[in-house]
Amino acid sequence: MTDMERAEIYQALKADMQKMKEEIIAEFHSCVAKVEELCNSVKAGVAVDYDRISAIMENKMLVVGAAGTETKEEILDVVLDDQGIKAIAKKVAEELSSVFEVCAVEERIAEDIAEVPAEEPAAEESAMSTALGFEEIGDGKYLEAETGLVIRLKKSFTAKMKQSDEKVKKYYSALKNELTAYKKINSNVSWHGDRFNFGRDTVAKITICGKTLGLYLALDPNDEEFKSTVYHQKDVGNQKAYEHTPFMVKIKSDAAVKKAARLIAALAAKLETERDENHVSVDYVSEYDYETTQQLYAAGYIKATKEKKVELDF
Repeated sequence: MTDMERAEIYQALKADMQKMKEEIIAEFHSCVAKVEELCNSVKAGVAVDYDRISAIMENKMLVVGAAGTETKEEILDVVLDDQGIKAIAKKVAEELSSVFEVCAVEERIAEDIAEVPAEEPAAEESAMSTALGFEEIGDGKYLEAETGLVIRLKKSFTAKMKQSDEKVKKYYSALKNELTAYKKINSNVSWHGDRFNFGRDTVAKITICGKTLGLYLALDPNDEEFKSTVYHQKDVGNQKAYEHTPFMVKIKSDAAVKKAARLIAALAAKLETERDENHVSVDYVSEYDYETTQQLYAAGYIKATKEKKVELDF
């Protein structure tokens, strides 16, 4: 699938979802208005034509099924008091929730289509390996001519960020600024990622894999407050590196960044910290200007690990 085809599919899905959401919101406001109008009439002592309402409801309950047969929708037997109004609202909310779950799944599919990583040429790595006296032997491995050892190039978080897309850099910049905007949350970039501490405790981490950022937070991924249909979080607490930050979400779109900001706010509330009014946002995109593999290797952001070459002779 070409980039243009992926973009067309993404735009089509995005348009369909927007239309669906607008229809749902319009229907919801219509239902709320009708219920409020009826309730106000009852409270004001205005005579209500229950026979007409009954006829309308009976007509609404008759729905033509897929096979052309008539079926009846579920009937709510309620009295129009406070409890009855709550029952109606609960039913409407349940119906909307199921539809919004479908929207969330479609949104996730659209994001995945839009963010399918394109294959990039390895010419730059090949040129660097040649300059260093390495011979490419495939599968991301190189052979050192003098020693016969197999060489693997390992990139640091900094190297990956510098060679990532502008869009990924913007997501990272937004997340880092959001985290450090809260008092006592500080950043520390290491080989594997960006770690955020609150005092001595690690409360968040950012890593990069391919073209996708991973955000790890010190929140409970199984907390009902954070619906998996909304945030699509994973529980990675069984991994030692993330035992203190088990709540993991992938950042692949502007929408994901906005959701992440809500999660960071929830984390700040848990830590009982508040935003620093004097915080000044930093343009981390410019701090991670592109550098070649050879430049990064020379600067120590890429390391070459050596291992013995195993010859299998049967």
